Amino acid sequence: MKRLTVPAPAKLNLSLDIVGVREDGYHLLRMIMQTIDLCDQIVLERADEISLTCNLPELPCDERNLAVRAAHAFFERTGLPGGVRMTLDKNIPHGAGMGGGSADAAAVLKGLNELCGTDLSQQELCEIGLRLGADVPFCIVGGTQLAEGVGERLTPLPPLPDCFLLVAKPEQGVSTPEAYHAYDRLTDVLHPDTAELTGLLSRGDLSGFCARMENVLEPAVPLPEIQQIRAEMLAAGALGSRMTGSGSAVFGVFTQEQPALVCKKNLKKRFSQVYLCRPCKN
Repeated sequence: MKRLTVPAPAKLNLSLDIVGVREDGYHLLRMIMQTIDLCDQIVLERADEISLTCNLPELPCDERNLAVRAAHAFFERTGLPGGVRMTLDKNIPHGAGMGGGSADAAAVLKGLNELCGTDLSQQELCEIGLRLGADVPFCIVGGTQLAEGVGERLTPLPPLPDCFLLVAKPEQGVSTPEAYHAYDRLTDVLHPDTAELTGLLSRGDLSGFCARMENVLEPAVPLPEIQQIRAEMLAAGALGSRMTGSGSAVFGVFTQEQPALVCKKNLKKRFSQVYLCRPCKN
């Protein structure tokens, strides 16, 4: 096999809690994470060197790009000669809290493992991925997961009941470090009950789950569009709506496609990046 096309699904944080801070300053998290069918696409071809081209000229194609770093990490880990030519078709919005860079890195690691026939286990791929970014292990595993630690400790959860996920991103993105620094200055934080949320998932209670979703970073991101989008989604019939990750994208959970399509049409009048998605299964 000389050429392989690999999807790189985006992620949503259905719930995000901060439960502590490590000595090195990293925040300790407890999150319910979900992959969705909004994907980047990466074409991998064996080559003499590692290279990347992208459909978005503003994105770096050197070591600043996680896909390039993932390829280097894979070849260093396996000791294989040569490299890979990567072509990235970027669809996941940048600065959205949807794990676009981590998804690309995960897709490169999984794709190279298949392309090169190296038979690294999922755990071995996750160990490589964790050195690249805290969300990369989740993006390797996918589905519905409880993520703890800095995001690297994963426990499979029952799949999110069938639904439609409407995602809208304000034009302005969010810096993840700035969002966490702003969170550290908050004095009153509403924390989610993650154990209750996992129980609701186990019972298939989508309505109860959505009513209790929380993201503790949401109050730390002072973009008025976030609350405007949430209010519009809820008014359109969403069971729940939250910011994902450190923002700035917002998602709403709908049980029916038609109200979600109407809401999407209305949001598109003000925001260019609006997507109707479905959850990916484990």
